[in-house]
Amino acid sequence: MSPFERTSEQLLFHDSFHKLCQSHYEFSKRAKRIDQKQYWDQDAWQALSEMGLFGLCIPEEYGGLGRSMADCACVMDTLGHHLVLEPVIPCLLGGMAIHHLATESLKKHLLPDMASGSCRLVCGFRQPDALSLAHASNLKAKKTAKGWEVSGRCDQIWGATHATHLLLEALDEQGQRRAFVLEAHQVSRQDYVCIDDSCMADVVCKSVKVLPEHSFVLEDSLYHSLYPRAVCLLAAEAVGMATALNQKTRDYTKQREQFGKPISKFQVLQHRMVEMFLAEEQIRSMGLGLSCMLDHAQPPHPDELMIFSQQVKLCINQHLQMIAETATQLHGGMGVSDELDIAHYLRRATCIRVLFGDHESCLAAMLSY
Repeated sequence: MSPFERTSEQLLFHDSFHKLCQSHYEFSKRAKRIDQKQYWDQDAWQALSEMGLFGLCIPEEYGGLGRSMADCACVMDTLGHHLVLEPVIPCLLGGMAIHHLATESLKKHLLPDMASGSCRLVCGFRQPDALSLAHASNLKAKKTAKGWEVSGRCDQIWGATHATHLLLEALDEQGQRRAFVLEAHQVSRQDYVCIDDSCMADVVCKSVKVLPEHSFVLEDSLYHSLYPRAVCLLAAEAVGMATALNQKTRDYTKQREQFGKPISKFQVLQHRMVEMFLAEEQIRSMGLGLSCMLDHAQPPHPDELMIFSQQVKLCINQHLQMIAETATQLHGGMGVSDELDIAHYLRRATCIRVLFGDHESCLAAMLSY
């Protein structure tokens, strides 16, 4: 079977989560939650957990399902289609970080609860931008008789608002990178909501005490270690959004009439919709290529994987924004109103364009290799 075709199990995952999201994320329900500033729904989170979402990429010996990145991306496609509000990607990345980077004792301690969804661990690292390519936070760690003390600040942590645990990177007194697992109540947060209604937080640590077993050495930064997987999940979400936008635009142009016929009959609009479809397929192909690289028994050289991940992110930045903007334009004035879901897709696409690297920082990072 071609890697670009979904397996029967992946189709089952897709259909199951699609039905679940139709129940919990029907647009009128989602809009009502936003109006009431309810950006977290425990019932929806519990339903996603019971479906096994957060155990997909966690091995079976730790209570997970031990599935591939392709399986995980298949589910994110569905969640992107329905604009799920909860911080799914940050928690999935937290599980992947513990699985791939942490010590065995920490895996046994955290992964079973993460697989069940009761432990919501998210990673804190500075997002790169066009002005600064620094990927590390400014946290510092000091060795004590009973473990470690972590102090400093880490801004723009996606999902920290509703996290139970944080995985933060700090430099110790010898300048070595270390990761620390902190409980959310140990830090102070400044929470805020982004334009796409997702939640982020700035986190401040003031001499937070960490047990020795809740720390481990990092060979590379958290950002570099998780970047390819983060982009893979983001590409899958983008595909789901692009599919929804294209379908909604085709349906609308068939209904909207001008000069006595549906506007879908106008050739210039047909050309625009073809360009939207091709852009969707470009994101899908690049995302599938990245998931295949991550799932391969012999993964490529880390530099090659990072460069290709940057290329995938550039593809997402360019094509998803074009699809969202064109869909908004073809819907006319309705496209920018909160009452129509198109505007919500556009806002999410705008945020995705800067998550894990904007256009300029991706180009600069590629040139640095």
